[in-house]
Amino acid sequence: MTATQTCSKLTPQQVRDYHDNGFMVLEHALTTEEVTQLQSEAVAICRGDRGVLQGAVGDHTHEDDDQVMQQYLCIHFPHKISQVALNAIKHPNIVGPLSQVISPDVKCMQSMLFIKASGKPGQAWHQDEYYIPTRDRSLTGAWIAMDDATVENGCLWVIPGSHKHGILWPQHQHDDRRFDCAGEAGGYPYTDDDAIPALLLEEVGRPGPGAARLAGPGLAEAPLGADEAEAEGVPAVGVALALGAIE
Repeated sequence: MTATQTCSKLTPQQVRDYHDNGFMVLEHALTTEEVTQLQSEAVAICRGDRGVLQGAVGDHTHEDDDQVMQQYLCIHFPHKISQVALNAIKHPNIVGPLSQVISPDVKCMQSMLFIKASGKPGQAWHQDEYYIPTRDRSLTGAWIAMDDATVENGCLWVIPGSHKHGILWPQHQHDDRRFDCAGEAGGYPYTDDDAIPALLLEEVGRPGPGAARLAGPGLAEAPLGADEAEAEGVPAVGVALALGAIE
């Protein structure tokens, strides 16, 4: 699939694989030009060029773009101040597949801009549905990669098939400094050996920036931004959407 082709229509096998595994990767969901626009927009949002940010850390006039981005981890609801972010939510290569695996009628509950620089905390094992519950367990996260997402810089990890129990596993507090202050799921019949990395990187046969990862109510973990990324100056940046069926 080239960067200009669309993936708005899933094959029956892709739909079956999604429901079997609980997640899928859409190669080249966005074009290179669209990703470049999102990257530039992320800088503008963090600089405050699109409006006042809740939790803004100060005046960035004399800081370069990398210095600005390293001061932020997550910005909630960027689509409310950014037309570019809103366009990403409504992108046919995101909405189309979601309408096949969730429902013909899809509603966006939340959007987030993640900037995970080296050393920034990740999130322990969790289910998005725990935070945004739906009556039919239809909540699905769509994460659009704006950089390579590798094991070294803290890509998402998932446990295939962990959604099939239909259970929201209880959460407990933790003191693991690799992760943020959100709770950690527990009591599930899995170990870390059952997890696989959801890699989104530009290699032969693998999707890079512009790919999208869809994940349902199963277990997922996002480690901290690894130290190896600091030497290379490679953050992991992405736009995340939480979506569910309209009842």
